[in-house]
Amino acid sequence: MRINALLLLLIPWSLAAQSVDSLDIVFTRRHLVPVADSGRQLLYPWVGGMNAVQFSQVDLDLDGTDDLIVFDRLGNILMPFLNQGIPDSIQYAYAPEYIAKLPPFNGWVLFRDYNMDGKQDIFTYSVGGMAVYRNDSDTALRFTLMTFLLNSFYYINYINIYVTYADYPGIYDIDMDGDLDILTFYVVGSFIEYHRNMSMEKYGVPDSLDFTMYDRCWGLVYESEGSNVLTLNMPCPFRDCDEGGGAPRTGSPEAIEHVGSTLLPINLNGDSLTDLILGDVDYSMVIALINGGTQDTALMVSQDTLFPGGTRPIRLTSFPALSYFDLDNDNVNELVVSPFDPSPIITENFRSVWLYENDGQNDLPDFRYVTDRWLQGDMIDLGAGAYPVVVDENADGLPDIIAGNFGYRDSSWFAAGTLYSSFRSTLTLLRNTGTPTQPSFEIVDRDYTGIAALGIKGAIPAFGDLDGDLDLDLLLGSDDGTFIFLKNLAGPGQPFLWDTPVLNYQGLDAGRASAPCIVDMDRDGLPDLVSGNKTGRLSWYRNTGTSNNPQFTLLTDSMGYVDVADYSIAYDGYSVPSVWQDSTDTLRLYVGSLSGRLAYYRAGPDPLDSFRLVSKAFQLIDDGDLSGPGLGDLDGDGVPELLLGNYRGGVTWFSGYKAAPSGLMEPQGPSRLELLVFPNPAGEQLYFRAAGLDPAFAIQVAVHDLAGRRLLQRTILPGDEPGMPVGELVPGAYLLSLNYTGASRILGTALFIKK
Repeated sequence: MRINALLLLLIPWSLAAQSVDSLDIVFTRRHLVPVADSGRQLLYPWVGGMNAVQFSQVDLDLDGTDDLIVFDRLGNILMPFLNQGIPDSIQYAYAPEYIAKLPPFNGWVLFRDYNMDGKQDIFTYSVGGMAVYRNDSDTALRFTLMTFLLNSFYYINYINIYVTYADYPGIYDIDMDGDLDILTFYVVGSFIEYHRNMSMEKYGVPDSLDFTMYDRCWGLVYESEGSNVLTLNMPCPFRDCDEGGGAPRTGSPEAIEHVGSTLLPINLNGDSLTDLILGDVDYSMVIALINGGTQDTALMVSQDTLFPGGTRPIRLTSFPALSYFDLDNDNVNELVVSPFDPSPIITENFRSVWLYENDGQNDLPDFRYVTDRWLQGDMIDLGAGAYPVVVDENADGLPDIIAGNFGYRDSSWFAAGTLYSSFRSTLTLLRNTGTPTQPSFEIVDRDYTGIAALGIKGAIPAFGDLDGDLDLDLLLGSDDGTFIFLKNLAGPGQPFLWDTPVLNYQGLDAGRASAPCIVDMDRDGLPDLVSGNKTGRLSWYRNTGTSNNPQFTLLTDSMGYVDVADYSIAYDGYSVPSVWQDSTDTLRLYVGSLSGRLAYYRAGPDPLDSFRLVSKAFQLIDDGDLSGPGLGDLDGDGVPELLLGNYRGGVTWFSGYKAAPSGLMEPQGPSRLELLVFPNPAGEQLYFRAAGLDPAFAIQVAVHDLAGRRLLQRTILPGDEPGMPVGELVPGAYLLSLNYTGASRILGTALFIKK
């Protein structure tokens, strides 16, 4: 194979032009740092929490066994898990490396095999309807966009099948002819539309997306526009409803705009007819509907509001969505339920993933309640919101973690037809039970300091010596913008001991969602107060008092011109600051935001006007809406770890590493660093050697095709094996590039062949 020599000279420089500004600290995601809860080791502690999740299956690693896709509507977060394939056993391993191999999703996603080739395809929300991706995986996981808006034939023309953001459609073989049909609610009504797939009728194979709007009142079930009450055998308000045509009849119950529902087509009684389970916005239960019609003409004849019978009925605060698939590799489907409503101030957020085992058959299920925290119970999940801080709580020399939250759902009620919920904040203590270099944690108290009794929301903690007695006191932000002070009575070097909370501390009000950080901004030896808030800016309260009698005076509500609001998303920013001060007294400011992105600023000599924005999307870190960063050296290497909370109630761990110093190993010409790759040609794994690399720094390795497109990337940490898995590449020629993580120049490239 001949390779263009000029291309080989140009590619390294084009790749270098795309690399980020040189940074002094880089962060790499870790998810296996041990955490125990009540003596039990959590399987997925740092995955990030769950609130409103959907479940599907697809073979991610192409081993012939379907794996698990978890999608959380709150922040559009994807969580892939590999099925361990053990019969009669629910065992999964978190596999974030597959996130980048899947298309972006928004609102909802369903993996369904529409062309019946044994590979799960993708149906997902797009504006006004649904997009479809075909699974074209062979030796690598690949999806091809088939349509951005799926159409159906309405009477005289094809138009898009309308699905709102608040609806979860049913995709199922309704007429049992071997291809997938679609159920969804009418755009401005309370009847269910049935879009029949005509692939088998027209072509004799199920590989097409050819739909016809077959029935505008499928099952003759009518959902009230003002509640979740269903009326059965309701006359269809459209002429020739069974043929799918016409306008509303005069005097018929013409529904107002449809609000939102979830649909699970399923066979509940083994009679070969498609039944339906329906969830509704603002309501906690689901309703199971039994079909007494025919495969061509559905007719719902009974409804069950206590589904599933014989066990704990579904009661999920608001808007349940159901998933039905085989979790334990026994060819019998289980039922998983979670809220479809992504609202962070209404739905259940701590017990929001209900699992029902199936002791029956797929077409005649017998459900048995198992848990209301499946997967979620193996994560750090603090309800709504998570705001971690690193501090040595018990004075044993090991840094612990104390995390606040927006709150756990306390109660819910209806008023004037609208669902409301109240929340109650707590602090959670994760005590470090490891060693100075290998931390591990145990959740020992979910209401640390007892602040649940205060009934506040949005408790964001900050620690600092506010009374000059050489121990750390506690200051809490709150949703109403005020602060709560807890004096530490312990004394220096002793486990924390808290006095009675002082509400409305010094009469300060930083605006909604105050988020404090205690740091000496002006270097006068007195701790100052910096606070984020709903606007996305930072307020600086300068300490104009003394070390043992601080007085905080507002100096500016726009410190350093920091603003993390993203106006393409919302007018609010919800800034949450965290400062890292190193041995050289340099301040680095990291600010969480509503968007989930992390902004990074470097402070100059005057923080009022000389904060320099390094990145508003630092390292492209985004683990979900309303991020709350906390920094601290948790492994004793002098470099901070980043703990990033999110509104799903989870915390993500990022280990910190020193990036390459400016000028380190800069190239002297086109040849750069001599990089050896082997074996070449490569099979499943490629290894490399490069003389002169500093083993103290993280290495970024990437594989590009000869057009310069990046195909694979891996961060290799100090002590890791210097290799790159390349088994998913198709045979051909590729380039391996190497640089220090965060450095501005690529150190070297090498050509290799994938056989």
